[in-house]
Amino acid sequence: MDIEELRHLTEQLIDSEEQLKRSEANLTTFFNSITELVIVFDTDLHILAFNNAVANTLKYSHADFRTLTLYDLVDESDLNDISNRISQVVINNDTITCELKIIRADQTSFMVEAKTSKTLWNRKPAIICVARDITERLEYEKQITTQSIELGVYNEELRAIEEELTTRNNFLESMVSALPVPIFYKDLDGKFLDCNLAFVDFYGAPKSYILGKTTRELFPEYADELEAQDKHLLETKQKIYFKHIIHDKNMIPHEYIIIKTIHYDFDMEPIGIIGTAVCIHHPMLGGTS
Repeated sequence: MDIEELRHLTEQLIDSEEQLKRSEANLTTFFNSITELVIVFDTDLHILAFNNAVANTLKYSHADFRTLTLYDLVDESDLNDISNRISQVVINNDTITCELKIIRADQTSFMVEAKTSKTLWNRKPAIICVARDITERLEYEKQITTQSIELGVYNEELRAIEEELTTRNNFLESMVSALPVPIFYKDLDGKFLDCNLAFVDFYGAPKSYILGKTTRELFPEYADELEAQDKHLLETKQKIYFKHIIHDKNMIPHEYIIIKTIHYDFDMEPIGIIGTAVCIHHPMLGGTS
């Protein structure tokens, strides 16, 4: 090898060393800029290196870190589990992810999600562990679980209330249907939305024909007077009573006392009219019925 070749090789060596130093500097900068906790252990689980996030979070001194092992940092409740998992990493080259409790220098603890795998450090087998604090996530999950349980309780209570309302509504519908006097319910536009069997009998047409029709469609000959009464009821919000002669399906006249009142929603806003008609004179009977 002549002097020129030696000089060239020397320059290449110097250049390679400078590149290596720059690479190590970049690696150190990157290593310490990561917000996750990064620790490198040897195969006996002694600490070889750690980033700034570890030092700032765990608060051990650098002298402490030189004597600590992974087992000193993990809560005793997780020791058996982490020991088995580390064996998988060392023997099988597995990458494992687990949740465990980490101990700070002041003996307080916090939960992390740790990802552990095998690596090389200074050309020797090592183990690298990257962990992130999941305290906030677990607290959030706890709140969600609590809220879900509470929501489940509320749903059960709501279901019980709905069942009770259904039972009461069924009873009320059965009772109204069984009443011998005609009863109807219509909306603010005068459309009949419901009625009982006595009203169906009184009108002389199927219920399917009656529902959806307006006062003017069902009672054209009395429409002006009945609509005026509805308007007066909604304006005064006072229950009204009045007498009226109405012909039945056989064109026989009957004298009725008609009672109307407003139906309100939960906000006490008018949403319809409920009415009933009580027959007080039937010609076929020759007097009051």
